[in-house]
Amino acid sequence: MGGPFLRGVSGGERKRVSIGQEILINPSLLFLDEPTSGLDSTSAQQVVTLLWELARGGRTVLMSIHQPSSRLYYMFNKILVLSEGNALYFGKGEETMDYFAGIGYSPSVTMNPADFLLDLANGVHMDEMDMDKRKEVKQQLISAYKINLDDKVKRDISRKWKMVTS
Repeated sequence: MGGPFLRGVSGGERKRVSIGQEILINPSLLFLDEPTSGLDSTSAQQVVTLLWELARGGRTVLMSIHQPSSRLYYMFNKILVLSEGNALYFGKGEETMDYFAGIGYSPSVTMNPADFLLDLANGVHMDEMDMDKRKEVKQQLISAYKINLDDKVKRDISRKWKMVTS
């Protein structure tokens, strides 16, 4: 695939080849760590579209991704937002902004939901930069998750697990 004196393939092409190799063994579960990292927006869209089609075909696709475009964000069926290992949200992507608005966290301007969620995961709300306030925001979000979503998510996982194992 290239070397120091021979160009070979680009980083995006190499990433797509790597994903393709994994798909060839036909796994029921694909777990990808930042499959769009280093890709331009068009290549990232192609990769996520391929993964979305695999998911529609019955495969389970899990991926970590940092700062997806709005277009990519809205392709995700489920979103898990973590902050220092603590869940802040787990649910449908299209319901994320309504959930956070319902607990008092809305962006001050129209923005990419992924950027807003990254801010919240870092404790930044309304451009707050004070470290004590950031810790407080994170604690409020963790508490809200435990109150509003934790039991619901556990019931949903338990129900789906029973369907798979019976």
